[in-house]
Amino acid sequence: MASSERQKQEEEDDDERGRRRAKSLSFLRGHRPLWEFVGPSEALELGRLGYRELGDVHHLLDSDDETIPPERKAKLKEGLRRERKPVIVNAADLLEHEEILTPVITFCRGLDAAIGGGIRRRKITEICGGPGTGKTQLATQLCADATIPKAFGGAGGSAIYVDCDGSFSVGRLTELAEALTAHVRKLAVKKHRSSGVLKTTTSRDDDGTSGATATCLHEEYDVAHVLRKVSRARVLDDLDVVAAVEVILDRLVAAAVKEEDVVLVVIDSLASHFRWFRPEADKDARSRLLARVAVDLATLAIRFDVAVVVVNQLTTRNDQQTAPALGAHWSHVPDCRLLLEKHDDGRRTCKVLKGFLPDDPTVDFTIDHRGIRDKNTQHTPTTTTA
Repeated sequence: MASSERQKQEEEDDDERGRRRAKSLSFLRGHRPLWEFVGPSEALELGRLGYRELGDVHHLLDSDDETIPPERKAKLKEGLRRERKPVIVNAADLLEHEEILTPVITFCRGLDAAIGGGIRRRKITEICGGPGTGKTQLATQLCADATIPKAFGGAGGSAIYVDCDGSFSVGRLTELAEALTAHVRKLAVKKHRSSGVLKTTTSRDDDGTSGATATCLHEEYDVAHVLRKVSRARVLDDLDVVAAVEVILDRLVAAAVKEEDVVLVVIDSLASHFRWFRPEADKDARSRLLARVAVDLATLAIRFDVAVVVVNQLTTRNDQQTAPALGAHWSHVPDCRLLLEKHDDGRRTCKVLKGFLPDDPTVDFTIDHRGIRDKNTQHTPTTTTA
């Protein structure tokens, strides 16, 4: 009896979460008329077919349905990608929306606490540092962590990794996934054991998930699942970076239609192609392209509830001091900026240069086969690269 009551309560909670998400998407995107996307004449013809708002055609954009001709579908998708009219939202609705967005945790408790619970959705986070400080290690680990099921406190989504300099390693991702899925299995066992006690009561786990449900989820959550949820795009120059971000925008439009959750986009390292610019391009082109990327990344974050992580390098200023690359204008783009350092004594630190809390702390961490962890973890760190 208690088990059926828990199952009924879980279904009610799922329905409530669905209603809250639908409400959030509604106030963020609005019921926009089609003429805002394709122009008055095209919208008039679509109106004759019974389509007047974006919501009326969303489900048709990536289907085989021929009610809307392919050329009009293309215009709608292009218009949706480029549409950036601001939406005014009151603070109460904004708070409600942000509260249902689970951040992507780093598995370093000190770092998670320093940045407000993890890498935040709808924000741009920059990870900068010199060679060998662990930038790519952290970025790769975040891709794996983004797939943690919601039942275990994760974001429960997928990740896209834009690889600018060939640093992405599927072997390292597999190693991280093995450690991560083993950890989830342990959590599932604990939930399963606790559910045996809870069967005599009407109590439920803190996250609303019964032990049986958790066990079922962990059986499906394996290394292959994590690898399927992480996609990688290899880009070779600055124009590739711009194109990749636009492709991701299109993919997120399609993901919204299919109700798939892309929760994390990583670009590693953006500076690779913007510090060493194409010789045939004029000097101002770099600033224009970088500004375009900045706007597109903000669109990814805000419109699609994605956590955007940009890996950046360090450069030497005229005063011989090191600073994050890409210049002063770019420094205003990230909502959060983390500086990873490896000191002469082997100590690794992450300093919050720009964050969401009143103070900007410095956190000690280590890197081992499981990825980024708190310094007091009893494992021997492995040799890593940036």
